[in-house]
Amino acid sequence: MRLTLLSVALAVAAVLGAEPAHAQSLMKKLKERLGPAAGVVETVAENRAAFSGFSEEEEIEIARNNAAQFDARTQFVDDERLESYLNQIVQRLVAQAAPRPFEYRLKVVGDASINAFTFGAGYLYVNAGLLARMQNEAQVAMVLGHEIAHAVESHVTEGMKADAGINLLGQLAGQAAAGRIDQQVLAKTYEYSMNAAVNGHGRGQESQADELGIEYMANAGYDAREASGTFEALLKEYGDESKVDSFFYSNHPRNEERMARADAWAKANAARFQSAQLIVNTDEFRQATHGIVVTMGKLDYDNHRDDSARAMFTKAAGDGVADPEPQRYLKLLDERAR
Repeated sequence: MRLTLLSVALAVAAVLGAEPAHAQSLMKKLKERLGPAAGVVETVAENRAAFSGFSEEEEIEIARNNAAQFDARTQFVDDERLESYLNQIVQRLVAQAAPRPFEYRLKVVGDASINAFTFGAGYLYVNAGLLARMQNEAQVAMVLGHEIAHAVESHVTEGMKADAGINLLGQLAGQAAAGRIDQQVLAKTYEYSMNAAVNGHGRGQESQADELGIEYMANAGYDAREASGTFEALLKEYGDESKVDSFFYSNHPRNEERMARADAWAKANAARFQSAQLIVNTDEFRQATHGIVVTMGKLDYDNHRDDSARAMFTKAAGDGVADPEPQRYLKLLDERAR
């Protein structure tokens, strides 16, 4: 009998959807009908059941282990002032979120690409490239709020459960059709967590993180009207378009949709914040991010991304730090343009 992905999918769905008392009997009948291929159904059903839920302790342990593996091979920005200031923002945002027993902390990755992510359970990361290219503190708060929402809503472990029930199902079905089943595929739980953390989550989870992120930032005192600019500024003004596309479009809702929803939320909730002194930017933020803005500007200059370099050095020149480098590079850009 030829096993198809559809037949396996229906079989697994039947077993997983059955009451416990009926599941064993149903599995026995499926074994009789499917013969050797029934092993696929049983294996996937067992695997999916193993991922039916995580305790908070297990969620924390998974995140801790994945973060440790990532940290061991990653170069971070060594800037205590910057990290301290960003973690103050994180704590203001976390105070607006649903309580979870996580110790939230953020690290700045020494990477020029545009990315921010979490391994869950409060382990947060932002790349220097994204951080430098935000226009103001409110936009950074939106990015961090988005990642905090992924942690609060357990999107990493939810993604692992989805992978166990869907991706592994497809892999095992294909292997069964070829007469072989690689049992090692069932042991790759940490790889699924890593992939979800670095490459993004499902469309629904990204939308939920956007919605909660803007709620957190607004309740923490930031101007929600800046939320849509978080995405718009990157696409209009800066950097390597392929990297922007990879971060903002891979498994994410379309950028235009995200901007429209953010603007709609800000408009609908404007009355809640009319009397407040809303935070858009601060001198502390400008000065704390000065070093990475200059670094990104130099990288853009060396790679002849002159428009982006000019934006970086103009930004750095106006942040109140006594540093001659931004002005020197702006003059070099003027000479290059002649």
